[in-house]
Amino acid sequence: MTNVHGYMPLDQHGVLCTCTPEDIFHLDIPRMFQAGEHAVTVRSPIATPDAASDARWRTLVAQMREHVEYLVAAFLDELHALDLYAGTPVDGPELTRTAFTSYKAILDVILAESASRDAAFTRLKTVAADLGRARAEAGVSAGQLVQAIQIDFRIIWRRLLQLADPGDLDVIALHTEALWNAVDGYAHAAQNAYHQHRAALARRDSEQRAMLVGRFLSSDPPDRLLVQAVATALGIQADRPCEVAAGRNIPEIDRALTRVRAYTNRAAFQILPEQTWVLFWPADLPASPDHPRSALERLPCGLVDTADLGDVPAAARAATRIAGVLDPTEAGPHRPRAVWARLAAHLLHEKLPQDFDALATRIGGLGAHERQTMLETVEAWLDHGSVSATATALYCHRNTVLNRLHRFRELSGLDVTRPRDAAYALVLLESTPLRQRVPHL
Repeated sequence: MTNVHGYMPLDQHGVLCTCTPEDIFHLDIPRMFQAGEHAVTVRSPIATPDAASDARWRTLVAQMREHVEYLVAAFLDELHALDLYAGTPVDGPELTRTAFTSYKAILDVILAESASRDAAFTRLKTVAADLGRARAEAGVSAGQLVQAIQIDFRIIWRRLLQLADPGDLDVIALHTEALWNAVDGYAHAAQNAYHQHRAALARRDSEQRAMLVGRFLSSDPPDRLLVQAVATALGIQADRPCEVAAGRNIPEIDRALTRVRAYTNRAAFQILPEQTWVLFWPADLPASPDHPRSALERLPCGLVDTADLGDVPAAARAATRIAGVLDPTEAGPHRPRAVWARLAAHLLHEKLPQDFDALATRIGGLGAHERQTMLETVEAWLDHGSVSATATALYCHRNTVLNRLHRFRELSGLDVTRPRDAAYALVLLESTPLRQRVPHL
């Protein structure tokens, strides 16, 4: 045997057993409900219901139904003492109206004859569902709703015991299951409707936020009111720095997004028509394994910092351009500094492809070994900036380095020992079309 909160003993099937009539005063249905004992069936071992006990039971319930205002007053007193709905738009008249409606519906189910019981239960579930949806719409938490429903139950039980005479103990014990079924049905209907409506509200809010963010990202530049609307929707400050990431729309983004959403609700995600995604968040998010930068570590994407929220649309376009020049194997967020040469090569090749094509033709005419060693030397020089460091990196003589750099100057017209020529050479060698035409690159 187990014991629920030290009150009525239950057998292994959750059925009340071996209780005396006096035990009924200690049965706390609301606390059993709170403990999750929704499926408890109450069967009394005291006697079999007869016409007299049924009549007395109906008399007790009818007295509560006739003076339901006592239940409502007690409910409101306890609710106000707990200050349960403070900070919500649920006001006194609304609480009074729903209390009257709910108590009447619960008691009507208990009083209903067999022929009308289904209709009474349907009415009860409708009343409870309306309550659940209304509280969800008002922003009441699930915990507040459950606590209010428990007060409903407690008031009914307390009033029933106040009305009962000592000789009514057997009557109450025999009919407790009817009370349990009514209040449990009410609770289930209210909570189910509450959670369904909360889910619907969340979907609606998510859709509205997505539309707002989409309009924001497509603006160039966004106006002040739009920026403030996005800041309000995300719960961030419009004048604070942000980070913006963008990448190709591949399945792995879903896993990363799941981590980010579990970590913060201050990040906004959007799929763009070009089959790319954009994710942005306030730069002051604390470090975490699920921080957006960490969540994106396996995805090739661009990452751009902004001075404030209003700069996000432009930064999103820049991050998208960065993502466009990354190889699928280049995982993780890439800032502009890491790929500026490749990005510059991509943009320059679109407008002025002649220099890229000329260099590809000249280098492509070399033998494989000469082409490879020369380009390795140029790239090492661009990394290290000195003959000795380049020679050390390539395990060759200084004169070999100078000879290869001279050969590159003959072919390209660029002296990489000069900063301006070195920068242009770096851009030319980062060109994707050039790399596709020249095997070593």
